[in-house]
Amino acid sequence: MRLGMKFKMNKVISRMQKMAVAKAFAQLWHVRCKIRQIRTMMGRWKYRWGGAVFQKWAEQVAYELAERQRLSEQAQHELQVRLFQIVPSLSHSLTSTASS
Repeated sequence: MRLGMKFKMNKVISRMQKMAVAKAFAQLWHVRCKIRQIRTMMGRWKYRWGGAVFQKWAEQVAYELAERQRLSEQAQHELQVRLFQIVPSLSHSLTSTASS
């Protein structure tokens, strides 16, 4: 084998090795981009799930507050009705004892 031919073969081998390294780095870069996309997507899902959980929690709190308000108003109304029933009977009994 001549010296010039050996030099060309080394050059060809070197270029093939560089091409293989470049191809490997391109594949690694592609994997890196995919992983980044997946991480971004999972982050969005996490925030979406967190938002959904917070929304359900806020709805539950609003429902419980409205229910407490309704029960409070209902109890106040029942108390007023009972007082209204008691007061006329007291005033009637007081007027009947005072007139006798």
